[in-house]
Amino acid sequence: MSFRTYLKEGSTYRVGPVLQQKQLEPAGPGVYLLRSPGLREPIVWESSFNCQEDADSEIGLLGFVQAAAPPAITLLLDASMPGDQIVANNISWLTESCDSYVVVQELSRRFQLADLINSDWPTELPVLCADAASRTSRHSPKISIGS
Repeated sequence: MSFRTYLKEGSTYRVGPVLQQKQLEPAGPGVYLLRSPGLREPIVWESSFNCQEDADSEIGLLGFVQAAAPPAITLLLDASMPGDQIVANNISWLTESCDSYVVVQELSRRFQLADLINSDWPTELPVLCADAASRTSRHSPKISIGS
């Protein structure tokens, strides 16, 4: 995954150079929390899967990941929008569960994922925080470094 600049050139915009790049180690189904670079201006978040080693096997809980899948691209704005506070509160709720588990039904309710959840999903998912700075202080004793 990477965070890239979002540049205005005249009346058009384009994705610019990489600000930060990180590769996450393969893991099973879970919720992954990442800290973005400081938002002083809009930035682009790109994420993709490196499936070269697993190209012949079914990947992921939903089974749609392919070695040639295009990256997911999201524009992160530096200004809040109506409704952002609800998402911010739900992300704060997730950070309280770093290195622990959340109940899938509660995750589904908070993030409106009911259309995606089916009987193939586990009842709980781990919350994995890739950046120790994203963890709340009351959970810092649970932080483990290494694999």
